[in-house]
Amino acid sequence: MTNQGNWFVGRMKISAVHEVIETWETTEDFILEDQIIRLSSDQGWKACPTDLRRVRIHHEEDGKVLA
Repeated sequence: MTNQGNWFVGRMKISAVHEVIETWETTEDFILEDQIIRLSSDQGWKACPTDLRRVRIHHEEDGKVLA
């Protein structure tokens, strides 16, 4: 899907096994992490054999951290 130029947004399970390929710096205070990741379990790599972008933010209205 991403090879065809399509994008999607989802939430990773807390137990998802991944490795960080690259970390990007950000100038926005509410962005905690902006990373390129790769699913590193055998099952994850088979389901999604491409690098993904992972962004963690602090939602100021309710104080939650979203990833």
